[in-house]
Amino acid sequence: MNDEEQILAALDRELPPGPPAPAGLVGELKPVPPGLSTGSVLTLFAALLCAITVGGGALFGARGLEAMTVAQVMILSALGTTLVLLLGLAMTQGLRPGSKVWLHVGWANVLPLLGFLAVAALAFPWRWMPETFGHGWGCLKEGIYVALASSVGVVWLVRRGYVTNWSGTAGTLGAFCGLVGAALLHVMCPDQEATHLIVWHGGILASGTLGGLLAGYILLRRH
Repeated sequence: MNDEEQILAALDRELPPGPPAPAGLVGELKPVPPGLSTGSVLTLFAALLCAITVGGGALFGARGLEAMTVAQVMILSALGTTLVLLLGLAMTQGLRPGSKVWLHVGWANVLPLLGFLAVAALAFPWRWMPETFGHGWGCLKEGIYVALASSVGVVWLVRRGYVTNWSGTAGTLGAFCGLVGAALLHVMCPDQEATHLIVWHGGILASGTLGGLLAGYILLRRH
């Protein structure tokens, strides 16, 4: 008999059994559904990002991908993989109280935007074209629509967990959905210029994160 079994046996001897629960109460109890594992969340995030970017590029064209160099594609692929990993870990810890904290939720909300802005500024050329800059409104609107659509695929995650930090968890979901929208637009948009990417494609990430934080704040007020 190990130490744990000895302790449990001693507690059984020392503590008298309590009164039985009322029959009606027992009938009302429902089993708690098992939460998603870290691997399941990471797989879901990666599958959703790949499905939307690859599917959208196949349906609507991949002119942005064709306009990028091999080095830019590799850098963005590495960035996307890293962000999916970080957001998946942050999402898991937000749904399972007491789980290991891999990344502070505040960093999970801002790292996608900061990472994308840094890559856009350093890996893409600066060619200011004021006559076409206003066309970015179309990119912003389409990216936000994609982010909203992708949110349907991840909202059910919240129902599988127990959220204690509504604002932070919703902000993480919003950051991920913004990442999905920005990734698809990056594949489709041929304007691979730093100013355009920072303002319009970065605006998709910023809108997704802020929208998630706002939704989390509203849910927090309701709970």
